[in-house]
Amino acid sequence: MSRSLRSLHDLKPSGFKQIGHIPVDWKVIKTSRIFKIGMGETILKENLIDDGKYPVYSATEEDVNFGYVNEPKLILKPGDLVLPARGNSIGFVKLVKEESTTTQTTIYCKKRNTTEIIPKYIYYYMVGLKDYLFWFTQTAIPQITVDEVSSNPLLIPPLAEQKLIVDFLDRETAKIDELIQKQEKLIEFLEEKKHISILEVMSSGLNKTTSYNESTSIFWAKKIPKHWGQFRAKFIFEIKKRIAGELGYKVLSITQRGIKVKDTESNEGQLSMDYSKYQIVEPGDFAMNHMDLLTGYVDISSELGVTSPDYRVFSIRDEKRFFPEFYLLILQLCYKSKLFYPFGQGAAQLGRWRLPTDAFNNFIFPVPPISEQREICQVISSKNKNYDALISKAEISVQLFKEHRASLISAAVIGKIDVRNINNGN
Repeated sequence: MSRSLRSLHDLKPSGFKQIGHIPVDWKVIKTSRIFKIGMGETILKENLIDDGKYPVYSATEEDVNFGYVNEPKLILKPGDLVLPARGNSIGFVKLVKEESTTTQTTIYCKKRNTTEIIPKYIYYYMVGLKDYLFWFTQTAIPQITVDEVSSNPLLIPPLAEQKLIVDFLDRETAKIDELIQKQEKLIEFLEEKKHISILEVMSSGLNKTTSYNESTSIFWAKKIPKHWGQFRAKFIFEIKKRIAGELGYKVLSITQRGIKVKDTESNEGQLSMDYSKYQIVEPGDFAMNHMDLLTGYVDISSELGVTSPDYRVFSIRDEKRFFPEFYLLILQLCYKSKLFYPFGQGAAQLGRWRLPTDAFNNFIFPVPPISEQREICQVISSKNKNYDALISKAEISVQLFKEHRASLISAAVIGKIDVRNINNGN
């Protein structure tokens, strides 16, 4: 595929600093001229039915619907667009592909009766310029308004060139998406191999010539070494609940990449107004989001801070018998391999599958001799370094492919790439 750039003689100022010059035969108009723009409708859970005619979509990257309704006030048609009005998904744009409706947390763009645009070109345009078009209001929850979207500029090439841009981007992004998918499958494969490796060592130890007993209490292990013990969590861990009672502590967030210090100075994410009601986490304490076994996690804190009073904070009872890093590996494995799942309660489909205190306290862990616990951690750490290096390399590739995809779309929709002079890529 050959690409060409336009001559300066073929360009004119767009009137927008962030966009710069555009082709002389392109028009600049407001979004409201092409689309009728408004907020989605309020749809309550009790309004949803299984056999409804219209799917209820949200503008999220998961591209799933909440359910169905029969007679919505708002009906979106193929070619319309929806985008989140608030939250961390701002900037995501979805092209509607079937008659549907959407919720009150999204802004819809219904195409007016016009033949001067190809909807998918506008979709690519909004995706390519999302950082410029969707600056959000700095509030506790990021949000954009109907007026802001309505007043955004649209660059409109001649209809024939819009089609060429769409064809070009469909073809090129499909190639990039295939490369991304391959890297993501590799990451998934490596993560699975890593977890299987950890699970095998945690259940059978390092010495393959040792004698084993069938495991009846530890359901995820077929057998364990005869010289290992088996203890309930309540004999290994001590649950703590110490409310701070004052401000001034670092706020600790439990993420799937470990414990992070929350940035309370910015307005990103969900923030609490009173961290004095949070519970204290001391260095060496375990902090666990047991409220959501789907997206939660557990880690050992390296510093003093506070975390949500809804989370579970605990520590090792006797470090002469129980090596903290060994039990952290098992606890994290319980999340990644869903070993806690059979003991959870709640509504998993709503992301509220939690591990009750009694279930946690009675969960049975293997207890090798302390020296073997340390040795197992050393071996797993060495193996993980190899897996993590490969995973990191694949993640970097994914990020580079995504950046290339974004820059390609951006360049095409503002005319930096002259698609009229590009062959079909065969």
